[in-house]
Amino acid sequence: MHITHIITKCDYGGAQSVVRELAAEQLRRGHTVTVITGTLGAASHAMESLGATIIPLHALGRSLHPWRDTAALQQLTASLRSDRPDVVHTHSSKGGLLGRLAARRLKLPVVYTAHGWPFQAGAARLQRLQSYFGERFASRVEGPVVCVTRADLRLARRVRVCEPRRLHLIHNGVGRPGSLPARPMHTPDGPLQ
Repeated sequence: MHITHIITKCDYGGAQSVVRELAAEQLRRGHTVTVITGTLGAASHAMESLGATIIPLHALGRSLHPWRDTAALQQLTASLRSDRPDVVHTHSSKGGLLGRLAARRLKLPVVYTAHGWPFQAGAARLQRLQSYFGERFASRVEGPVVCVTRADLRLARRVRVCEPRRLHLIHNGVGRPGSLPARPMHTPDGPLQ
């Protein structure tokens, strides 16, 4: 099976660790893995060393920028059209929104992992509004939506991010007993501590 992950940043962080662990296990099981990212970093270098194909799309940024986001959507669509994965797995808000829209254009099956909702209490009001309406807009794309904590699942149900039948709780398992052994992240300059 050919799996393509989409994430805005591939430096060191929680979502990036999950993508790295997923890619490692998928490669170990004999699948083909591609990772499309806006920013290269320790996670992309680690995945590439394991055999994943890394595709940088510099227009795929984390912050909201209409012109760059339009270019990123076009680039994602072109990349997925060329790559033709069996399934697209999108991660976090921006990668999730643009990745789901690109997959929908090509009628590719898509999974979205939220890695925490950016419209949670405590976030700036503008960020909460933008991210909530972005999630509601992206929810028009059919496919499972994965929450990594019970609190995120409850919040998604409460604010009706999408149909409840599409919401799934899957704890990420990174660093948990029974998860893949921790591997040092490597950069071109050596291991990341």
